[in-house]
Amino acid sequence: MTATTASDLIVLDSSGWLEYLTADEKQDLFAPYLEGDQPLLIPTVVLYEVRKALLLKQGKTAADAFYSVALKHILIPFDETLAVLSAELSIRHKLSMADATRPSW
Repeated sequence: MTATTASDLIVLDSSGWLEYLTADEKQDLFAPYLEGDQPLLIPTVVLYEVRKALLLKQGKTAADAFYSVALKHILIPFDETLAVLSAELSIRHKLSMADATRPSW
């Protein structure tokens, strides 16, 4: 088995998680990432946004199920260093906030 590299890591924004978890029309686009074995990076802001949306739309059971899946991946805390770097990456690469919170590995 080879070691995971930064290019192997994937960040899905909140909308991708919600498309998949709520079986919306683009669910199939996100299935390969969420059903695969590759590690996912989950910025804590995504954890917040998805859990909140699931609590509102589907209830605590769905929100807890998501949280249990999220804990199996790599959670990225959003601190002041990451906030500063993310703002620059967001502008440079035209990324949303959640997508820009992936640290340089």
